Amino acid sequence: WLSFLLLACVVLLPLFSLALSLPSMLLARFQFQCPNRCDLGQELTARVSVRCPLPMPEYRLRLLVTDPAGQSRWLKEGASLPAEHCAALRCRIRGVRVYDYLGLWFLPGSVGSDFTVHIFPRPLQLHSLPKLDRYLSQAWRPKAGGGFSENHELRLYRPGDQLNQIHWKLSAKTGKYIIREAMEPLRRRVIVGIVMEPTGAALDRKLGRLWWLCCHLLDQGLPCIIRAMTGSGIREIPVASREALEEAIRTLLELRKEDGGWAITGH
Repeated sequence: WLSFLLLACVVLLPLFSLALSLPSMLLARFQFQCPNRCDLGQELTARVSVRCPLPMPEYRLRLLVTDPAGQSRWLKEGASLPAEHCAALRCRIRGVRVYDYLGLWFLPGSVGSDFTVHIFPRPLQLHSLPKLDRYLSQAWRPKAGGGFSENHELRLYRPGDQLNQIHWKLSAKTGKYIIREAMEPLRRRVIVGIVMEPTGAALDRKLGRLWWLCCHLLDQGLPCIIRAMTGSGIREIPVASREALEEAIRTLLELRKEDGGWAITGH
């Protein structure tokens, strides 16, 4: 009877382990965890966050990292991401196996959405810049809807003008209704062109110069428009703030070869 009992335990133990581990195996969820932005050359570690309300059993997985050129590589958890060039790295979790507590059974794990890491360029200063005097000169236009403004222009009253815009003292002196029209600065935009190329040192230099130039224009109070020459045509991206500039760089980094995102350039 002891041998029979031992045999029954050996046969039923894997089933008992599976039944005990099944809730954890089904509730485990895997998500790629990494900053969504880093600077060129910065070391990033590929990590995976695991969420499970129950004690987590053993698991195995692999990370698939794809750059805009379509080249993919497999990484282990804890390995460093390739950040030697500017790119938008698409990170995906593949081959997830969640084992029971004895390691005899496994089920495919639930994986979250794909994750994109943007490798931003380093600013490269340009020493030869065109004169920006004609862009820096202020031009003014009437403020839509009126309201308060530090700059005003005096003109004669026209039907439809608001009464609170009348300059009463000057109107009493001239005998005619004079209006104080609020004025606002007319912002001029600078167009910055760039020809996109495959990932590499050439793209790093171009994006670094583009980053520095757009920051310089924004510091001067000049919004700009980035015109990127791509394989599918010209893409225009307006840039009026630092946040818009970061979003523009993300858009350029995500241009992929299959989307016609690169242009063939000659030297």
